[in-house]
Amino acid sequence: MKPKFPFPLHLRRLAFAVFFIGLALSVRAETQTFSLAAQWNLITFQVTPANANPEALFSTLPGFQSAWTYDANSGLWLRHVKASGTPAQQTNDALANQLLALPLIEPGRAYWVQMANAVASWPVTGTLPKGAAFPSLNLNPGWNLIGIPVGAASVSNAEP
Repeated sequence: MKPKFPFPLHLRRLAFAVFFIGLALSVRAETQTFSLAAQWNLITFQVTPANANPEALFSTLPGFQSAWTYDANSGLWLRHVKASGTPAQQTNDALANQLLALPLIEPGRAYWVQMANAVASWPVTGTLPKGAAFPSLNLNPGWNLIGIPVGAASVSNAEP
C-alpha cells in the first residue's frame, strides 16, 4: 500500500528544490583577503577555510615560513614550519610539525605567521561561521591568544 501525502507530487518536488537551494545559499563561500608584511604578522581568520589543514592552506601563501598559535589548555605553542635547509633539517622540521602539530585553522584563534617577503593580497576562501558553527571564546587563567570572530569575511587585517 502506497503512503498518501497531503500535497501533489509537483508541490512536493518544488518544496524539496526550494529547501536545497536555500541550503546552498546559506553555505556559500566567502573570501577573506590578508595583506602580510615581510616579518611576523598576527592574524585571525573570519572564515573557516575550505581546506583548514595548515600544511595545505599555507602552501598557497608565497613566502610563508611558519605559523604558530598558543594553546592555553596545554601551555604549548603549536606550529607548522615550512621544511627547508638540508635533508636532516627538513626531517627535523617534519618531526617537530608532528609533535607540536598546528590544529586545523579556525576562527576564534589567533596565529603568528612569519613571512620571508611581503604579500599584498592572499585570498582565503571558506565559509562564514554562523549559528552553532560560530566559535565561542574559551578563556583560561593566564595567557590566551585569541582572534575575535566578527562573522564577516570583508574584515581586513590592514591597519588604517
